[in-house]
Formats: sequence, structure tokens, C-alpha cells
Amino acid sequence: MASDFRSLTVWQEARRLTVAVYEATKKFPKEEIFGLVSQLRRSAVSVVASIAEGYGRSLHKDRVQFLVIARGSMNETRTHILIASDLGYITEEEQDRLDKQYEVLTRQVNALITHIRKHANK
Repeated sequence: MASDFRSLTVWQEARRLTVAVYEATKKFPKEEIFGLVSQLRRSAVSVVASIAEGYGRSLHKDRVQFLVIARGSMNETRTHILIASDLGYITEEEQDRLDKQYEVLTRQVNALITHIRKHANK
């Protein structure tokens, strides 16, 4: 595994997507600052933070558990993105782009989970 969580490709991608979410929410209506903006930003941050936290765990099962938490937060983020699109806060193109990027990240996280589980059994 990488020597530092920051060198993990999945962490780097999650960080980049978190910044993209923050950029997208800057144009949301002010009345959403404590609503959808906050929820969307928190779930995006939870993804990258859970990946980092899991990396810091010494037991394989704990690493996997935090990656599973990150995966759940990705689903939450994707749901918030869909709602933002439904409400007209982001364009359908923005929604589609972000959703596809989270789909790729989900596959990467799933691959990392598989890798950790495979090596835990050796």
C-alpha cells in the first residue's frame, strides 16, 4: 500500500471531487446554505475523510469498514447531486459529470476493498 494516504489514487480523486462539489454549491440559493449546500458538502468531505481515516487503521477489517463508510457517503453525495439537479441548482450536464466521476470513484474504492480483503487472507 502507499506510504501516505495522500498518495492513494482514491484519496486524490475524492479530494478533487470534494473541491468540485464546493465549487458547484457556490451558486446555490442563499436559503440552501444550511440545507442542501451543507448536506452536500458534508457528505463529499466525509468520503475523502473516511478514506484517510481508514488508511490510518492497522487492522484490515477496520480499513475496509472505513472504505465502506466512504462508499455510503458517495451514495449520499450522488443523491444530493441528483436533488440539486432536480431543483435546478446545477445543470443536467453538471449532474451527469459529477455522477459519472463518483461512479468511477466508487469502482476504485470497491477495487481497493477487494485488494485489502485479498491480502488480509494471506
